[in-house]
Amino acid sequence: MSSQSEHDLSALDKGMEALGGTIRELAEQKTVDALKRIVHKPGWTSVAEYALFAASLDAVQQQAELLKKHCRALVEAAEKVGSK
Repeated sequence: MSSQSEHDLSALDKGMEALGGTIRELAEQKTVDALKRIVHKPGWTSVAEYALFAASLDAVQQQAELLKKHCRALVEAAEKVGSK
């Protein structure tokens, strides 16, 4: 069985901090506010561009939901390690 000293916990800490920073950035309302401001301008887009934007928005929302699911699963899995 390997000991914790054989693992680069510093690298994991950096990765977790980076993840936290990314999640905080995504949670800011600035992106949503900017998009709302842009799309409500008169004559903003054509029918085809609207469809493309709507599809992209849906894909980004799905990715955000998947990120949430993966983060929860990561925490649950980490909590199970070493427990009996």
